[in-house]
Amino acid sequence: MDYNEFKTILKNENLNNICYTPRPPCSDRAKCAILFPREEHTMTHRLAKICQLLPFALILVLGSLPAFAEEVKKYNDRGNLIYSKDIDGNETWYSYHISDTVAMIHSRNKSGSEEWYSYDKKNRKIYYKNVFGDEIWYEYDENGNQYYKRKGNEYWTCSEPLEMVVLTDDGLPLCYRKSPVDGEKLGDFKNEVLVYATKRTAEKYESDGITDYWYLVHSGSEPEKQGWVFGGSIEFNGE
Repeated sequence: MDYNEFKTILKNENLNNICYTPRPPCSDRAKCAILFPREEHTMTHRLAKICQLLPFALILVLGSLPAFAEEVKKYNDRGNLIYSKDIDGNETWYSYHISDTVAMIHSRNKSGSEEWYSYDKKNRKIYYKNVFGDEIWYEYDENGNQYYKRKGNEYWTCSEPLEMVVLTDDGLPLCYRKSPVDGEKLGDFKNEVLVYATKRTAEKYESDGITDYWYLVHSGSEPEKQGWVFGGSIEFNGE
């Protein structure tokens, strides 16, 4: 008797649920059931094993999840926010002027990167620094418009070109240079012509009894004419 014949007999005797995989034929039905347990018993055993291991698997999964985070906020006795931490772990510290306007903000994200911002009493940003040591200073005009910005040891940069007029005491052309103070002479601007300033030195210098900054300017009519001029010989247009 081959296996196909054996399977036919099992089917005819309604015993097909005893054996599902090819096995040697067994003439005794009871013996066959003992030697070759039904697959449904095997599956039940597997499910039981899975149920036994499931709690341990859940413990491993839950144990690897981060703890539930909450937002944290702290205030000083004047009601000003002095510290905050969001659910992602980003932190921020605040300090204030006597007038309760923000004086400085120090932030640190969850990756450890930090930034510092300083503000004047009118809540205008005047300083920035990051964890890499990059620094930026800001200045504003009397109307509160930002007009100079300086990064690190660089020159102050105008937020937009400032319109100025060349006004020399003797009416002679104004020499412009390759660099401030004693740089190479590049050319001249005629007296009373419009020029546009884009940069300014961080320090003031004295020349002929006048103390002022040096400005990097270019001609309004000839933009290619550009160089550094002493601030004592130019004025903001309209002043």
